Amino acid sequence: MSDGLHNCYAKLNLCLHVGPRRKDGFHELGSVVVPIPWADELSVDVKKGSGRVSLELGKSHIKVPSDESNLAFKAAVEFLKLVGSNYDIHIKLTKKVPIGAGLAGGSADGGHVLRVLNELTGKPLDTASLIKLASQLGSDCPFFIDPKPVWMSGRGEKLVPLTDLGCILPPLYLVVAIPDISLSTAEIFRLFDQRSNNHSLLTQRGTCAIHPCLLARGDSFEAPVFYNDLAEVVFEISLQSRVLRDALLDAGAYAASVTGAGSAVFGVFDTPERADAAATRIGSADPGVITEVFWTAGSSS
Repeated sequence: MSDGLHNCYAKLNLCLHVGPRRKDGFHELGSVVVPIPWADELSVDVKKGSGRVSLELGKSHIKVPSDESNLAFKAAVEFLKLVGSNYDIHIKLTKKVPIGAGLAGGSADGGHVLRVLNELTGKPLDTASLIKLASQLGSDCPFFIDPKPVWMSGRGEKLVPLTDLGCILPPLYLVVAIPDISLSTAEIFRLFDQRSNNHSLLTQRGTCAIHPCLLARGDSFEAPVFYNDLAEVVFEISLQSRVLRDALLDAGAYAASVTGAGSAVFGVFDTPERADAAATRIGSADPGVITEVFWTAGSSS
């Protein structure tokens, strides 16, 4: 059984607010998360067997492991542990989304594998069980069980579609710029904990400082909406990320920030033409920087 070739879309954190470390070692988070059409390519084949999992890597300049440290491989292993080892699974993965950039490409692969395996094996798990399993793989993985614009909280497992909150996500013309540096999420959070005495307004108010319901009227976003508590730590480690953030603002972005705990930065523009021009300008200035343009057409995209 095969479900064909699929795109595993990455994500952006439009805002990210980080609470103090919890007893389980994770942080309480608050974030507006949206999928973007930048994707790894992945196919999953399932046949009757004895629980063997194999991962084939397609041609790519992005180097990733092909064992259980790869989230696509690990997702298949954990799925079989839960539903039984009566299947053999072969995964082919071609990486296109840079790693360590805050775009959650690996988590997208893992979440996608879980979703496809559940379909191919007759849906033994309901959505809640899939999300619970995904959360064991990583904090970003639950989002990819059903990727759509959401309000994310908890450690990443609590997901509420913006539409359920009565929120309208206005059109966003986004330029994503990625320097040639991969950041460790664990290291970013470790440094954040060392430097932060007051873990953002998440601690003070018990929720994200910019709750998505503030956008329910369809008003244009303003710059404070795109605040990421981890940004200053990222900029300390990756000076090039700070330079790119400033370049996006100089190119006309009305807001720019980092996404997640990675090196990628994004700028928000009021027209697609300005976004295209900014991407061309920044890419021409430094050929080592990857630039992509995306249009988020609204909360249903």
